[in-house]
Amino acid sequence: MQNKRQNLYVLSVALLIAMAGTSCSREAKKSRHLKRASGYFQAEQYEKAEIEYLNVLRLDPQNPVAEQADDLVALARLSAIHERDGAFEKARDLYERALNKDLKNVLATLKLARLYADRFNNTKKALELAKTARELAPADGAVAHTLGRLAYQAGDFKW
Repeated sequence: MQNKRQNLYVLSVALLIAMAGTSCSREAKKSRHLKRASGYFQAEQYEKAEIEYLNVLRLDPQNPVAEQADDLVALARLSAIHERDGAFEKARDLYERALNKDLKNVLATLKLARLYADRFNNTKKALELAKTARELAPADGAVAHTLGRLAYQAGDFKW
């Protein structure tokens, strides 16, 4: 009987160690992919960066389903890559995912406003987003510039 307990105890400890090792391993992998992706992005090797950012999203420990995983850095950088490549719908979708994750993300709000204005001809939506960005960052010059341009285009001279 004591031998069974001892075996059960050893097995339980081994399982706990294995489970702890798995979560660290996933986080370590995510960190390595993010570091590589950032290096590729800064070196303007966008195809390699895109692959690494997608790997980051797949390894998100909060939500292991790749289509639902959201890492703000990866989303922002992937959006920029898609925007640079002319895949504006993909860029818009990723910026919107970033905003759903963090409603106070000024950069994503501003980029999305510019996309709606410049690529989707939706000045009304763009102006709403720019106003939101202005509320979040009233002293930001880029926000003020974008809001002013969009207000002018929309004929809303009160802004």
